Amino acid sequence: MTNFLILLRRVDKYLLGASMFLVMVGFLMIYSTTFSESENIGLVTRQLVFFSIGLVLFFTFSSLDYKYLRRISVYIYVVGIALLVAVLFFGFDIRGTTRWFDLGVVQLQPVEYMKLALIIMLATFFQRRLPAMTQFKNIIFSFLLTLLPIALVMMQTDLGSAMVLAAIWLGMLLACGIKKQHLLWLVLALVIFSLLVWFVFLADYQKDRVFSFLDPNMDPQGKGYNAIQSITAVGSGGLAGQGFARGIVSQLRFLPERQTDFIFASLAEELGFVGASLLIIIFGFWFFRMAHVIRDSRENFGFFLALGIFIYFFVQSGINIAMNIGLLPITGLPLPLVSYGGSSLIVSLVALGVMENVLIRSQGVSFD
Repeated sequence: MTNFLILLRRVDKYLLGASMFLVMVGFLMIYSTTFSESENIGLVTRQLVFFSIGLVLFFTFSSLDYKYLRRISVYIYVVGIALLVAVLFFGFDIRGTTRWFDLGVVQLQPVEYMKLALIIMLATFFQRRLPAMTQFKNIIFSFLLTLLPIALVMMQTDLGSAMVLAAIWLGMLLACGIKKQHLLWLVLALVIFSLLVWFVFLADYQKDRVFSFLDPNMDPQGKGYNAIQSITAVGSGGLAGQGFARGIVSQLRFLPERQTDFIFASLAEELGFVGASLLIIIFGFWFFRMAHVIRDSRENFGFFLALGIFIYFFVQSGINIAMNIGLLPITGLPLPLVSYGGSSLIVSLVALGVMENVLIRSQGVSFD
């Protein structure tokens, strides 16, 4: 009990408060967007169960010494890879993509676990090899550590998660201070890799999403439908919105996945420009507090952990919001802490617990 009270005093209350605000917004929007459905309360109840599990794990990972993760990082990474392989054979298909395990009452999406597992693995690698990161072979090795989960995720046709994994690696790598000539080689390699992804890995429907992003009206009832409905929902919200649970596009189910991938568009329709702007401001404050944790970290492993988690949240949030307002192609990424989904919510809360742990240990606090 004493340790828990110490933990409550030492956590970044602003970061925790912003996180809880985002979760609360998520609950309200899940309830609102499914208001006309018979399973409305069931979705909210399941999300509450996911949140309860995540909150317990948040406080657990906030108090345990994060340096222990370094000792088991290889095992964490291998489990993530094993899950990504297993889901290809034993996962179930939703709209042409196989990304989930069906556990009966819930579905598990292993790529969410893999995002945090990769952060822990790369943080361990970069911390141990930081003085030698001027050697190009170490850059290549870190790339291979990232390429394996990216390839498995692309086999699930999950372009959005692959982009997040790539961004995590690139951001953490640049923080190592690599040589300029290595950076040039890296840019060339990324261009070649991008072409390879386009011509080899991307499914036809994913390419169609890019084309429909450039011109959604080219096929308004098919490939461009999701993008058009999302933009329509955002635009119809106006300044103050149509009111809670009164969004026409979302309530009449013209907007697909309105409680998951397109929850931001649903919010913009119901709460308008004011509500959407407030949510973006809260996200901005959330990232600002994370940046403080990165700045105040006192050793390299904690620094890379906090940086990787920041990149994960920042890139995924940015892609989701940009997708909802028509600035990026549809990729199918959830909005952290807000979208419905147990895997994303639980992993997000665990990641926040690790980040709070980095901050607390940087202050010299120990729970041993």
